[in-house]
Amino acid sequence: MQTRWVGKNVDLEELSRHVSQFLKDEGFEIAVENAENSHRIMGFLRVGDKKRGVWINVSGAPNDVLVDFLSNKEGKLSLLAGPLVTMFGGGVFVLDRLKRQEFYEKLEAEFWLFLEEIIEHPTST
Repeated sequence: MQTRWVGKNVDLEELSRHVSQFLKDEGFEIAVENAENSHRIMGFLRVGDKKRGVWINVSGAPNDVLVDFLSNKEGKLSLLAGPLVTMFGGGVFVLDRLKRQEFYEKLEAEFWLFLEEIIEHPTST
């Protein structure tokens, strides 16, 4: 998902630090790539024997900020075929994909609420 804020006078570096801290607080290990008007924050998390990853791009200018939240939630098509797959003993795979999708949807919802609060009510940290 992608969201844009216009006219908010946002410090992109500070916003990038907040995003990094959000992912750290969620248990992710992070890596950051900085460019002049762009920051890419990559988060990696191990959940049991599964790996989870998110990529958040913060770009633009102080009064025109664009944030992208990308994840590897996949498998919507296989979820549609779930009943057929389950009938042939593949239910465990459908369940795994449902859990993965639920994980990313919850994380993304929390992220956007967090980001909205940071942008609308900046603090001097």
